[in-house]
Amino acid sequence: MDSQVDNTLKAFARSQEQISRELYAESIIVTRLSKLVRKVDPGNIVCQSGQPYAQAEYAVCRQVSGYLHTMAELEDALADNLKALLKEIRQSTAEQPE
Repeated sequence: MDSQVDNTLKAFARSQEQISRELYAESIIVTRLSKLVRKVDPGNIVCQSGQPYAQAEYAVCRQVSGYLHTMAELEDALADNLKALLKEIRQSTAEQPE
């Protein structure tokens, strides 16, 4: 039983590490995009139609919003995994003779 709990813990750890690496990469992209948008002076943009600066700002806001949503989902997933893990540990310790 202990080996199953250990294997489950290792699998949880690997999956959470992968998710955190992906989120970190996404945060770098969002940060760089927002820095680029801040550096651009809207008065210097010459275009034929539309408002590309406003569209870029909107795109960055969507990226930030998506990143924050993903972070919330990660938090929920971590909480769910932790609940299941704690339940399993409690059951395994209750089954062990003292």
